Amino acid sequence: MTGVKRSFFYSYCNFFNRRSVPFAAGIFYTNRDFEQFLSRYTHRIDNQYFIPLGADLRRWNDAVVSNELRLGCVYVGNFNRQFDLRVLNIARINQLLGPTTFVGDGELRTVYAEKFPFAEFTGLISKSRVVEIVIKAKYGLLPISGQATLPNKLYDYLLGGLDIITNHEDLARMLVGELHMNFFNTSLDSYLLPNAACKRDFLIDYKQVSNSVIELIIND
Repeated sequence: MTGVKRSFFYSYCNFFNRRSVPFAAGIFYTNRDFEQFLSRYTHRIDNQYFIPLGADLRRWNDAVVSNELRLGCVYVGNFNRQFDLRVLNIARINQLLGPTTFVGDGELRTVYAEKFPFAEFTGLISKSRVVEIVIKAKYGLLPISGQATLPNKLYDYLLGGLDIITNHEDLARMLVGELHMNFFNTSLDSYLLPNAACKRDFLIDYKQVSNSVIELIIND
């Protein structure tokens, strides 16, 4: 999103949020990062509830999550500027980490095809097929150039047993605490997060999320 479009979008959101959010009976939010945003509009609303977004745990229950015979990298999601792979060291990835598979589609597909000439692009595929691809990879690529901190692809990588490569220091610290190793070098700020070291307290099932929402509504 360009600077002009971003500024217009924020102004648009602020205009409607100031006139609608303060009159809400309650607010549900799925990410702690939303608290600062909501505080601008909801200082007079007492009923604010944090409920984690949740993950589709059933997709992974029967999957073999083993590090044996794993090879290469995978990226799952939209090919857009909010998750722009160019913030990572693409040359280093191509050189050291083996074949890369891209699952998804988007505006940057042509760019990625040029940057990753030997990668496989699957396009949009079924959820079961995503699981099959993820559990065969060793690394999950998680570039963040926008404001997102818990994108859905993070859930897939953690539940699929992948080590995670990200440029986002705050996300890296949230997942593993102290950072003892930089994957590429200090200036590039790309981190390798071993799957076994990543926190999982936010990984709850969709069904539990639904039950929590229903319980809050009934008891309110």
